[in-house]
Parts: sequence; C-alpha cells; structure tokens
Amino acid sequence: MQRLLLASAAMMLPMMMAACTTATLPPEKQAAVDQSQAVRTEIDELNQLTRIYIDSVTIYQEAANKSNDLHGLKPAVIEIAQERNRQRVQLQDRVIALGGTPAEYGEASGTVRRSMSSIRSILQDDNKVALEEVLRTERYILREVNEAMSKTVTAQSRQLLGQLRTDADQQIARLEAIGNPG
Repeated sequence: MQRLLLASAAMMLPMMMAACTTATLPPEKQAAVDQSQAVRTEIDELNQLTRIYIDSVTIYQEAANKSNDLHGLKPAVIEIAQERNRQRVQLQDRVIALGGTPAEYGEASGTVRRSMSSIRSILQDDNKVALEEVLRTERYILREVNEAMSKTVTAQSRQLLGQLRTDADQQIARLEAIGNPG
C-alpha cells in the first residue's frame, strides 16, 4: 500500500509543479502563454488543411485522367485541382506568417483513399468513380475547414478559411450539377 501511495505521489508531482508555475504568472504573461498556445493550435489546423489540399490535388488529377469528359467533368476537375493547389500555397504562406513551418506532404490516409479509388474504377464506370471521389474530397475539405474555423484565433486565418469554405460550397454545387445533368 505504501508503494502505491509513493508511486501515485511521484506521478502527480510533475503535474502539480506545472500547475504551480503557470498559476504564479502575472495575468499579462499568462495571456501571452495562452495566445502562444492558441497560435500553435491554429498552425496545426492550417497544416492539417494543407495536407488535405496536397492530397486533393493528386486525387483530382487522377480523377481527371479517369474521366472521358462526359458532361464537362474533366475540365472542371482540372480547374478545381489548380485552384486547390493555389489555395494550398495560401495555407502554407499563412502558416509561415504565423511563425510556423508549413506542411509539405499529404496525409497517410490520402494514399489509402487513392488506392481504394483505383480498385473501384476497375469495377465501375470511371466517370462515376471520378465524380464520386472528387465530391467526397470536396465535402471532406468543407468539414475540415469548418472545424478549423472553430479553432482559429486570428482574423487573417478566419478570412482565408471563410474564402476556402465558400469555394468548397461552390465546387460541390458545380460537381453535383455535372453529376445530375438536367
């Protein structure tokens, strides 16, 4: 029992020490610490989006290659890929402006998604698979942008994310119209 108490006390000591060090900071210094942590969180969110945008460009290029240009899908997907690449650069520039190091590679899950898309295209109509993959990615981008906005503290990042959200909404509507020609 005594060992258990000593082990518990030893595990709690670092947490108690950390609480004491931040509790003794003057309010202005505590505010600076909080702001610094918020900016690090913002950088992490922007880098997560950057990785998604990197993957989206690859997915869209593959989708354009699979498409036989039915209903203008191929040029639309190429255009969206170019726009996502431009937006990736904006995200990376914003991370640099915040004092961070921008992400340069996509997510591991992006590779898995591309592999699944390739398997599906063997079994299904390439145009349908291409459109579904691009729509799925645009919806994913929209969800992630919305989530990042809830964690963003700077006005410049919020403005950028607002533009990304508006663009994703517009591209989803455009792709849905291509998929459902009237």
